Amino acid sequence: MNYNDKIIQILAEKPGLKTKEIARLLGITRREVNSALYSTLVSKVVQDGCYRWWLKTTAGESKASEPTQNLSMPHTPYDLRRPSWDMNPNR
Repeated sequence: MNYNDKIIQILAEKPGLKTKEIARLLGITRREVNSALYSTLVSKVVQDGCYRWWLKTTAGESKASEPTQNLSMPHTPYDLRRPSWDMNPNR
């Protein structure tokens, strides 16, 4: 069965869903959703770094290109005082 139109409709109504969330809404497997997203819908959708799917805009961009939350660990004061070349434990 072809779920392409339903996936497009879901992403238009609820952008930024993960594959498992789309599958749950449609009552199908993640494999079926991925099959559509990576084949017939590849020119209409884009995936961000958090594995969420977005519709491409007419300009070929999407919300997935917006900056996401910075998940890197903050530096400790020790790291800021000591140069990176001096952090080699084998010295």
